[in-house]
Amino acid sequence: MPTLGDMIVKIVGQNSEFDGAVDKSEKKYQKFQKTLEKGGKTLTKFVTLPLLAAAAAAVKFAIDADETAAKFGTAFRDVRKSADETARNLRDNFGMSTEESQRLLAGTGDLLKGFGATGAQALDLSDKVQRLSADLASYNNLSGGTADASGRITRALLGEREALIGVGVKISEAAIEQERMARGTKDLTGKAKLLSDAQITLDLIMAQSADAMGDFARTSESGANQMRILKARTIGAVCHVRTATTPDDYENSWEGHYPV
Repeated sequence: MPTLGDMIVKIVGQNSEFDGAVDKSEKKYQKFQKTLEKGGKTLTKFVTLPLLAAAAAAVKFAIDADETAAKFGTAFRDVRKSADETARNLRDNFGMSTEESQRLLAGTGDLLKGFGATGAQALDLSDKVQRLSADLASYNNLSGGTADASGRITRALLGEREALIGVGVKISEAAIEQERMARGTKDLTGKAKLLSDAQITLDLIMAQSADAMGDFARTSESGANQMRILKARTIGAVCHVRTATTPDDYENSWEGHYPV
C-alpha cells in the first residue's frame, strides 16, 4: 500500500507534468494564433482586396453603361428603334458588349450629326464605321480592339487621317479632292462639305479594306476573337446583373445579353 509520502510525490509529479503540458499547449496556441494572424493578412491581400477591386470595377461598368445608354438614346432619339436593332446586331455578330456598341455608335453618330447629318444618316454611317472597325481590328489584330479602330476611322472623318496607317489604310488629300471632283461636291461649304468629305473618306477606307471586310465573321473562332467575345460577355453580364432580382434574372443577364 502506498504511503502518504508516496502519494504526495506522485501528485506533485503529476502536477509538474500537467504544468508542462499546459506550457506546451500555451506555446502551441500562441504559434497557432500567429499563424492565423499571418493567414488573415494573406487573405486580405490576395482575396479581400481583389474582391473589393472587382466590386468597384463592376460598379464602374454599371455606371458607364447607364451613362452610355443615356447618350445613345439622345443621339438617336428620332430613330431609336432602328438604333437599338443596330446596337444588338453589333453585339451579337461583332464581338461587342451592349455598352461598347452603344458607345461607339453614339460617339461617331454625334460627330456626324454635328456635320448636319440626320439621325438616320448618322446611324447608317456610324454602323458602317463600327462594323468595319471590328473587321479591321480582327484582321490587323489590334491590341486596342474595335474601339481603337473606330477611333482611328472617326478621327479620319474629321480630316485626321494619319492614324489609318495602323490599320493598313492610307488616304491622301489628293484622293479626297479627286473624289470631290467626281461627285460634284468640290464647291460645297460649311457643314455640307464636312459631311460630304466624311462620306468620301469612309468610302475610300472601305475600298482599301476589301480584304479585311468580313474578317471578324470568318475568324470568330480564333483565339483573339474568342477573347474579345468573352470580354464582351463578361462586361455585359456585369452591367446587367445589377438589376437581377431572381435566379432567372441572373441567368438572363449572361445568356440573354449575349447569346451563347
